[in-house]
Formats: sequence, structure tokens, C-alpha cells
Amino acid sequence: MAARLEYCETLHMKAATSVIVLISCMTGSNPAAAQSDVISMRESMTTYYRGERVGGIGFLTAGAASLVAGGLMRRSSSDLYHGMSYPMLGLGGLQVLIGGFVAWRAGSHIDEFKHRIASEPQACKDEELPRMNDVKHTFGILFFAELAIAAAGLTTAMVAYRAETKALTGIGAGLTIQALLILAQDAIASRRAKRYMRALEGFQVAVSPTGQQYWLAYRSPF
Repeated sequence: MAARLEYCETLHMKAATSVIVLISCMTGSNPAAAQSDVISMRESMTTYYRGERVGGIGFLTAGAASLVAGGLMRRSSSDLYHGMSYPMLGLGGLQVLIGGFVAWRAGSHIDEFKHRIASEPQACKDEELPRMNDVKHTFGILFFAELAIAAAGLTTAMVAYRAETKALTGIGAGLTIQALLILAQDAIASRRAKRYMRALEGFQVAVSPTGQQYWLAYRSPF
């Protein structure tokens, strides 16, 4: 009797597996490929947000260094250094705030997707693509703004230098240096975001709801 039950159970498992594979082929879904894409998408998300966290910490560190440098310049007797201290302190403080927020947000995203990606791969992709598209546009705006600040700072420094106004020369020089440093950091972050966005666009997870359901059914029971 036990042998007969085991035999029937084996037949049932084989039949269920055959049906799932057959329907997967008919619907165009590939369970193994879907699982591979989910793993790849999780790795890409983790790599991107870890890079964002490191970048945020780097941004914060650069801002802290600017604050220290600006504080030392404020104590100097030179009008040139006094002028440079203003953009160093102002933009340095902004870097600390933005860098801290980016590092914290990246860490929270890693924790979130680590749990969601296995059960909701398509939902994660649908959320990430529009968000990353907004990030791409934001970087475009930032690049123009930072270039404009650097150009304005350089022009101010040159005009003030000819007028022998040391404090204003320092302000212009400080703006130029800080804007170019921030621009370089944003360029690195932008390239990282573009690579992640291209990876997201290439993933074919759950081409249809039916395909996703059969992949989950195939992966879970067997």
C-alpha cells in the first residue's frame, strides 16, 4: 500500500512539472531565465546602492574637509583666505547634509530590496526605472548649475584680481574650486546611475503576469 501511494505521488509530481513546463513554453516564459534575471537584478541593485552609500560618505567627507579648511581660513589674517572661507563653509555644510542623506537612503534601499526582490521582481523594476529616470534628469540640471557656478566664480575671481580686491577674489576662487569638486563627484554618481539604469532596462522579469505565476509555482513547490 505504501509503495502504491509513493508511486502515485511520483506520477503526480511528474505530471505537475510537465504541465508547468508545457504552459511556460506556450506562454513564452522561461523559469530558469526568470530566476537568473531576478538574481542579476538583485546584484545590480545591491551594487548600485552600495556605490551610492560609498559615494554619499565620500561627499560627506569632502564637505567636512571643506568645513575644516573654511574654519582655518576664517582664522587667517589674509583677506584672500577670508573670502575663500565663505564658499568653503557654505557649500561644505551643504555637502555634509546631502552626503549624509544619500548614504542613509542608500542603506535603507538595500534593506528594502533585499527582501522584496525575490517576491516582487517586476514591481521593483517598475518602481526603479521611473525613479532612475528622474535621477538622470536631476543630474543633467545639476551639471548645468555647477558649471554656471564655476564659471561665475572664475569670472568674479578674475575681475576682482584685476581690481585688486582680495576678499572678492577669494570668494570667486572658493566658488570655482567647490563647484568643480562637486561636479566631479556628481559625474561619478551619474555614470553609476546610467549603468544601473541600462541594467534595469535589460532585465526581462515576468514578461506577463501568467509567466510570473508559473515561474513562482515552479520555483516554490519543487
